Amino acid sequence: MNTLIIDDQNLLPYQIDQIFAFIATNEEGQEGILCQQIGGVAIPFLATDQARIDQLMPLAQAMASHTDKQIRLVRFHHREELKLITPQ
Repeated sequence: MNTLIIDDQNLLPYQIDQIFAFIATNEEGQEGILCQQIGGVAIPFLATDQARIDQLMPLAQAMASHTDKQIRLVRFHHREELKLITPQ
């Protein structure tokens, strides 16, 4: 099993109430979140603030140019907590 570390240094100083995603669409209109493979893991292009959007934007632009496809930046902004997972 992999080790998961939740480090307070990675936590944000605010409650996440919106998520931004870089979305690609194929010829059939199917959508998917842009990802980059790092060490065999697909890392999605998701952000919760402008600083992260700014970090991802050059990568998204490079992917759009490389694939000759349009990429959309979209915002999801309705937070609904579905489940609280507690330690056992």
